[in-house]
Amino acid sequence: MRTYTISGVRPDAGELDIDFVIHSSGVAGPWAARAEPGHVLGLTSPTGLYSPPAGITWQVLVCDLTGLPAAARIAADTAAGVRTRIVVEVPPEHDRGAFDFGSEADVTWVVGGNGHGPSALGQLVRGIVDERLSLDEGYVWVAGETVALRDARKYLRRELGLAATRFKVVGYWTPIDSWDTKFAALPESVRRDLDATWTESEGAEPEDVQVRFEERLDALGL
Repeated sequence: MRTYTISGVRPDAGELDIDFVIHSSGVAGPWAARAEPGHVLGLTSPTGLYSPPAGITWQVLVCDLTGLPAAARIAADTAAGVRTRIVVEVPPEHDRGAFDFGSEADVTWVVGGNGHGPSALGQLVRGIVDERLSLDEGYVWVAGETVALRDARKYLRRELGLAATRFKVVGYWTPIDSWDTKFAALPESVRRDLDATWTESEGAEPEDVQVRFEERLDALGL
């Protein structure tokens, strides 16, 4: 099962729109590339991966191409008066006019990442979200390649000290083939130690446990 943003719905026609990024790894991209009329797609109840506190005055949305549909949907549904800054990391050939963010969002396009080169998502978050903002009045949403987002999560939670309710970091994809190969090569004892990061952290804030877990992965070259 995968979570995707619904871009449009036409109930009378029994149709809905879902945007896919086509790439060779993972499950959804290759499926979308082979999809044909008549193929069966199952849907379940909606799940939200964006949950700002009530009364925010600003929000920052940073994503790569996979998070673009969700960022556009968030911007379109944002209440009037909430300042919205959006930064999207895209491949050089991407059509930047394909999504409507509304008239009030400040949108910046950055070329890079997306499996074509190094991602700057972490640096982008660091360059935008800092003490110049009223941190207790806003919300930060970051989405993209899982490994590239580790620095963003660590910065927001540990270095900047944001409450877990003030940000959401969503890993949308991983170059799964190469990652799985490296993970499978780890000694069994190392994999048990990684699992213990979660089982030995009962009662801890999940975002703090996630940061520790990702630091261990970094140390292992994963």
